[in-house]
Amino acid sequence: MTELMRETVRRQRLAFYFDPICPFAWRAAEWVREVSRSRPLDVEWRLFSLGVHNDRKNATLMMPMRVLALVERRGGANAVARLYQTLGRRIHEGGVNVRAPGALEHAIEEALRDAGLEPELLNEALAADETAEWVREATRQAEREYGAYGVPWLVLDDCGFGFNGPVLGDVPGVETGRELWDHISWLLAQSDFYEIKRERHPAASRPRRHDVEQIAR
Repeated sequence: MTELMRETVRRQRLAFYFDPICPFAWRAAEWVREVSRSRPLDVEWRLFSLGVHNDRKNATLMMPMRVLALVERRGGANAVARLYQTLGRRIHEGGVNVRAPGALEHAIEEALRDAGLEPELLNEALAADETAEWVREATRQAEREYGAYGVPWLVLDDCGFGFNGPVLGDVPGVETGRELWDHISWLLAQSDFYEIKRERHPAASRPRRHDVEQIAR
């Protein structure tokens, strides 16, 4: 896309639904963050719990979602964006074994510090039953409004529908990522387009960080 084209393109709004445990959402989030630096794109990070959607009760994996829900109430969208980024770096790039006792709690506390937030928010979120309800309601709302069933789930410009994906084996480079967005953003606005799939390469599905992927799916 040329500079002249960029100047004439209106700003777009992207609702990006995520579960911080899911590595596919994390890769897509890193891609979208990079794209937003060079495209007229505003991103709103929204919660969608895979555990709630799949009716799986796992208190450990709900912890980061509950903290994010509390942070959203206290600090708004900007705080959610910062914490999701620091959580992702700790969990997906830092090699956290989420099954190890206390490991995820420690990662969340460190991510809160990294995001400029109080680490005590972890205990506060877990002590308040309403944080779990906030996560459930956010998930159910996405299901009702957009038919969401997985993450990442993308909704462009409040168009009334969304898509699951893209599923990325790795975060694309800057130029490739921009080109990918230019194509995908067009598809996201097509009401008669539903899906396109291919067999997933084993390298894109294999666990990378202590079985985080297997837990998230």
